[in-house]
Amino acid sequence: AWHVLAAIGLHPVCPGDGIYQISSPTLKQTTLRLHPDYHKGDSFTVVADNNSDAHIYIQSATLNGVALNRSWLHYDEITAGGELKMRMGASPNEMWPESTLTDPLEDDSICAYPL
Repeated sequence: AWHVLAAIGLHPVCPGDGIYQISSPTLKQTTLRLHPDYHKGDSFTVVADNNSDAHIYIQSATLNGVALNRSWLHYDEITAGGELKMRMGASPNEMWPESTLTDPLEDDSICAYPL
C-alpha cells in the first residue's frame, strides 16, 4: 500500500491520523475509485502535469480547481472525491506552498505514537 500511495504522490505521515503529505508522484494520472458505502465521493484523481524524470518538483497544486497553498490533504478531502492537480517542474519552487495555515506536520502532537 505504501508504494502505491507514494507512486500517486500521497504519503500518510503518521498512519491513522488522516493527514497525507503531497509528494512528487511517479505516475502522470491516477484515479482512485471510492466505495459509495464508505465515502461521499465516487472517485479521486491525482494529475501531475508536465511530470517526467526531469520534472520531479511540485510547482503548484489545485484541489477541485481551487489553488492549494499547503502541501497536505486531510483524508476527508480525498474521500469527498474530486481532483488534485499538480504542475511539475525541473527545479524546486520555494514559493510553494505559500500557506499561512499551520502545517500539521510541524505540530509535535501529530504523530505522538512511537514508531
